[in-house]
Amino acid sequence: MRNSLILFVLVLLLVFGCDAAKPRKPQQEGPAPPAIEEPQSEPVGENASEPETVQVEAAVGMTGKGQYNHGGGEKPMDPILVPASQFWQIQERLAIQQIQHAENLYKAQHEKLPATHEEYMRDVLQGMPLPKLPDGHKFVYDPEKQQLMVEKPK
Repeated sequence: MRNSLILFVLVLLLVFGCDAAKPRKPQQEGPAPPAIEEPQSEPVGENASEPETVQVEAAVGMTGKGQYNHGGGEKPMDPILVPASQFWQIQERLAIQQIQHAENLYKAQHEKLPATHEEYMRDVLQGMPLPKLPDGHKFVYDPEKQQLMVEKPK
């Protein structure tokens, strides 16, 4: 037991190194780069009493999870944050692929996508669990673009 513990510690030292901590480069001041590029957006809402919203395409990164920002020029490999970030990105990618697959099946059966948001939610998604979005955001189907979008406050 003790030998395996010593071997484990030696392997950790070999993998992660045992030299002194390297000084980090100072971070540049200014606005941080965005974690993801947002597609072109369009204003939505006809009444002035409604809060203005913006629609963007539903894509990986829409929930805000998995946006690990390493914080500078060097890219440290954090053994906790990087795998967690990848996990959330994969979950979102799978959800998007499931939605696209459901759209393809519906289109193959009906030769077109639904004409309204209600039909899309009822007939295409059929109660499929969607990723949880940040507060104030919601999924909407745009029949003109035939695309599921995320509506978010401006």
